Amino acid sequence: MRLSAALSSNRSNAAAGERLVTDAKVLQEILHRYTAIDRREAVVRAMRLTLDIVDEVFPIEKADVLRASEITQNRAQMSARDSVHLAVMERHGIRSILSFDSDFDRWPGMGRALGLEATVVRAPLDLAR
Repeated sequence: MRLSAALSSNRSNAAAGERLVTDAKVLQEILHRYTAIDRREAVVRAMRLTLDIVDEVFPIEKADVLRASEITQNRAQMSARDSVHLAVMERHGIRSILSFDSDFDRWPGMGRALGLEATVVRAPLDLAR
């Protein structure tokens, strides 16, 4: 399970107008994953945790899905899910990602970091506890 969120900065820079955001696909992924592994009792907690740490949830629009279909045709061979995230990021001018997923390294012009100073968060989320 992964948590994806766009970060216009980190929390310590919130006063400078930088915000932590995500897209609706992340919420769908949380719902799907916990249902698929029959951890339904964790869904509400995972949603609340996600919504508590982000400032905004970007919708997935028709244009994003169409752009994602173009992204999947690129020789970088991004997954459908990653392509949707990339399309939303492009629409909002987000050019770097905080992620443990090295697949994003294949996308031209995308910067990836492992610290909170990046633009998008994609990190493991374990709510089994």
